[in-house]
Formats: sequence, structure tokens, C-alpha cells
Amino acid sequence: AASIDRKSAEPGLLRFCEHHDWPLTCFPAEVLEAADGDFSGSAFVAHTVGVDNVCERAAVCAGGKLIIPKTAVNGVTVALAAEKTEVRFG
Repeated sequence: AASIDRKSAEPGLLRFCEHHDWPLTCFPAEVLEAADGDFSGSAFVAHTVGVDNVCERAAVCAGGKLIIPKTAVNGVTVALAAEKTEVRFG
């Protein structure tokens, strides 16, 4: 799991990671801003945290290629990146 450093002590995020035994990696806005890729930006998010997109940029910064773009459900926004993706049919 990855996010912006401002979320490093957020109780819900910490509980989620602990429940799934996942490490949490957090990046400063400057590192997220420098991430390579085409991200869906938000002026509101940029004004609030200093970078136009957190979930997609954090996923890429944590390592990998974005495979599921920003998805929001019940107030939680996530994206998924993977180092290697392989799809097999048959």
C-alpha cells in the first residue's frame, strides 16, 4: 500500500494495512509529482495536498506500471500498479 506522507498516521489506512499484513509506503508530494505517467488529476486534490493525484502516483512510485486507474468507492480512492503483469488464456 502506498500514499502521500500526510496519510502516514491515518488510523483507517494503518488498520487496513495491518489487517492485510501489508507494509505502508508514503511519499512526499514532491516525489509523487515527479512520478512518470499519465494520471487523472484533480484541482481539489492539488489544492489540498500539493499534488494533483495521490493514488495513481503513489502506486507507480511504490513500483510498477499502473494497471487499474483511480477508482473511488464509499469515500476511498485507490489505484493499482504491478511490477509484472501476465495474462494467460487457455
